[in-house]
Amino acid sequence: MKVAIHQPNFLPWMGYFYKIAQCNTFVFFDEVEYTKRSFIRRVKIHKPHKIDEDKYLIVPLQKHSDFADISELKLLASFNWQRKIKAQIYQSYGKAPYYFQLESILDTFFTDIWRNDSFAHFSSEIIKHVSNILALDCKWVYSNNLNVTKHKAEANIEIIKKVGGSDYISGLGAKKYQTKDQYLNQGIKIIYSDYPTLFRDNNMPSHFMNKSVISYLAWYKLEQIQEMIFKHQ
Repeated sequence: MKVAIHQPNFLPWMGYFYKIAQCNTFVFFDEVEYTKRSFIRRVKIHKPHKIDEDKYLIVPLQKHSDFADISELKLLASFNWQRKIKAQIYQSYGKAPYYFQLESILDTFFTDIWRNDSFAHFSSEIIKHVSNILALDCKWVYSNNLNVTKHKAEANIEIIKKVGGSDYISGLGAKKYQTKDQYLNQGIKIIYSDYPTLFRDNNMPSHFMNKSVISYLAWYKLEQIQEMIFKHQ
C-alpha cells in the first residue's frame, strides 16, 4: 500500500494533489512545528492582468506561540479576511475560462461558518474537497489519531508502519533529512515525486509551476488536469 504524508497546507500547489493521486492512504501531519516562512498558510496565485507575475494568498491566524504546532493554529475570528481572499481570487481569475470550477470551493469554504476554526481542519477539508472534484480516491488519516512519537524521517516511518504501508510517496524536499536506506531498512520503499518532470512533459507554462491548484482549475478543463495527474499511474 502506498502512503503519502504532508502538512495540511492552504489551497496547495498541484504537486500536492499529484502525491494524493499516487497513494492509497494520505496522512495529514499537523503535529509538527509551524514554520513562518513556509507555504503552510500561504500560496502563490497569478497577479491580476499579469499572468507571468506572482502574488500570495495568505490565511490570517490568531496570535500563537512562536513554537506552536500546526494543530494549535486557529483562523482569525473575522469574516473580513474570507471576503478579501474571495475578492483576490476573483480579481486574478474571474475572467479565466473555467472560473466556474472554483465556485464550489469559494461557496463552501469562504463563509462565516469557518471563522475561529482550526487552521488544520479548514485546510484539510479544502484539500479533501478539491480531491473530490479531481476524482482522487484515497483513505484520509490524521496524525493526531496515530500517537506519533518520532521526528522527521523517523516520524514518517512510524506513521507508514501504523497505517500498514509498504511504499512511501515523498516530496523531493525531504531528501534533505532522509535517505532511501532509512526506509529500506524498515521494509519500506521510498518513491520520490516526479511532478516537476510531469509538468515539463506536459509543456505547461512555467508560470504555473508553483501556483495553487485554483490556478489550474481556473484555466484548464477538469479533464485536462485529471489526464495530467493520472498520467504516471
